[in-house]
Amino acid sequence: MAAVLIAALPGLPAAAQINIERLRLEGDEQGLNGSATVAMTFQTGNAEKRRGDGKVRLDLLLPESHSFLILSGDFDWTAGSSVSNKGLAHVRHIHQPGARVSPEAFGQINYDKSRSLDLRALVGAGARVVLTEKDRGRASLGLAYMFEQEELGLPPGSTHPHETSHHRASSFLALSFEPRPGLALASTSYVQPRLDDFSDVRVLSQSQLAVQLLGPLSMDVTLNLAYDADPPGETESLDVALRTGIGIRF
Repeated sequence: MAAVLIAALPGLPAAAQINIERLRLEGDEQGLNGSATVAMTFQTGNAEKRRGDGKVRLDLLLPESHSFLILSGDFDWTAGSSVSNKGLAHVRHIHQPGARVSPEAFGQINYDKSRSLDLRALVGAGARVVLTEKDRGRASLGLAYMFEQEELGLPPGSTHPHETSHHRASSFLALSFEPRPGLALASTSYVQPRLDDFSDVRVLSQSQLAVQLLGPLSMDVTLNLAYDADPPGETESLDVALRTGIGIRF
């Protein structure tokens, strides 16, 4: 099992939230599977900039469980210096993934400089319900409890707390569809209100299209939307990003 490099296409940086639903370009094989994507942006003229982002995913499929790890990052190289803009590590374990109702547990660590987020750490557990599962598509609905802690890089005098800890509900709708071999679509949308203040809600959505090119190579197009009803400091409530890249499955 090995991963090789991936070619590059221009795109906007991906949002920190990762689509947890696996695109099924090659089916659901038992054992260890993986995929990786990389995208690069080159800018010259008034501003010299190089930007790259990538994602690696490892899945372990067993008869009674499905565990996976997702790692992603975004970097800038400007004026000879390197800046890490965002990064994420997400791990999840699903028990009895073929059952109608499957308990699951998850954990995540991430940061995002564009949203003044120095560190977010969260853990949670819940269950997903399979609404439908066919040869070429599936739909799942989930509900979980999660505890999150954040450290924010805000300027002095900011009225928003620099450190927060909250209990949240996390509901999601996950859809994946492979209309024909070599073409796959997936979408995952989350609604995450605070349990003590439902007006403080986050809405996250990621839609992804993958087209198989040659052998294990595929082209990926991803649309991310993130809404925060109570953003820190001067951060905007809504982020939208479109990303294109070339991926490899192994």
